[in-house]
Amino acid sequence: MAYEVRFDAATRIVETTYAGLITVPELQAAILQSLALADAHETFLFLGDCRTLEPGGSLFDIYDIVSFLESVLSNRVMKEAILLPQDLNAQSEMRFYETVSRNRWFDVRVFFDQDTAVAWLMDKEL
Repeated sequence: MAYEVRFDAATRIVETTYAGLITVPELQAAILQSLALADAHETFLFLGDCRTLEPGGSLFDIYDIVSFLESVLSNRVMKEAILLPQDLNAQSEMRFYETVSRNRWFDVRVFFDQDTAVAWLMDKEL
């Protein structure tokens, strides 16, 4: 499995860690698992840790993932912080995901630093 999903009770954030090359079906499964965990804990905060993610998605894949997210979220609110990978091509993919998501009115931002990302999710100043 190229991802792991967990709930942090202290911050009330659903954290999904991605590693290596991940396929569209794996991303869809990760989204569904993350949303189920969020529903179980009544939260709308998500942290996507993509620091060890490898590039490999096409622009169409990214559009498809955001469309999938849109279809399963319906009227739900979400706020998602993405920790950027070191690989420049993978960073480019995550920045494109941020743009496509924000164009569809999802509150998504990318970060290099986990503390900054968590602070943004929790609306706190560092």
